[in-house]
Amino acid sequence: MALERHPRLAWVLAAIAPAAATAASYVLDGAFSLAGLGMIYMVAVAASAATLPRGPAALSALLSVTALNVGFVPPRGSLAVSEPEYWWILAALLGLSLGLGALVGSLRNRPAEAEGGRSRGAEEHRPSGG
Repeated sequence: MALERHPRLAWVLAAIAPAAATAASYVLDGAFSLAGLGMIYMVAVAASAATLPRGPAALSALLSVTALNVGFVPPRGSLAVSEPEYWWILAALLGLSLGLGALVGSLRNRPAEAEGGRSRGAEEHRPSGG
């Protein structure tokens, strides 16, 4: 896989996913509520979690929450949050994003762990030559 040969690429892709979600959110800003815009970021984070290692996927989640906050949560253009309901939206997006990244990362490791267990089991049950 290209990410294994070029580990820095994963970090670049981690920044591109929230940037693409931000561009889509600006286009759909008048048509979607803040929660709807948050779902656009959730799709970007899910794609990052499915394709990137845990560190870059976590960075993508943090960048997504920050971009949603600065770009779309009133007052726009700052990290300030004017209404308590927006804290819930931001916290839910961050929690779900990081949780999804951890879940996908652990699922990604399971086939390798299972294969390692199978090869150890085959060696243990192999008849000895002597």
